[in-house]
Amino acid sequence: LQNSIDSLRRQKAEAEEHSMNLASDLQNAKRAAVTGEDKARREAREQLTVLQQTIEKLENENLRLEDSKKRMAVEHASTISRVTRECEAARSDCQRIAREKE
Repeated sequence: LQNSIDSLRRQKAEAEEHSMNLASDLQNAKRAAVTGEDKARREAREQLTVLQQTIEKLENENLRLEDSKKRMAVEHASTISRVTRECEAARSDCQRIAREKE
C-alpha cells in the first residue's frame, strides 16, 4: 500500500511539474504573440509614414510642375504677343516701302 501511495505521489508531482511547464509554455507563446503583433504594428506604422512622406513629396512635385507649366504658358503667350507685334511692324514697314517705291 505504501508503495502505491509513493507511486501516486510521484505521478502527482510529475503531473504538477508537467502542468507548470505547459503553463509556462503558454505564457511564453502569449508573450511571443503580443511581441509579434507589436512588431507588425510598428512595421505598419513605419510603412505608413514612408507612404505619407512619398505622397507629400509627389504632391509638392506636382505643385512645382503646375507652377512651372503656368509660368511657361505665360512666357509662351508673351513671346507670341511680342512676335506678333514684330511681324505687324515688319508688315507695316514692308507696306510703307512698297508705297514709297510706287
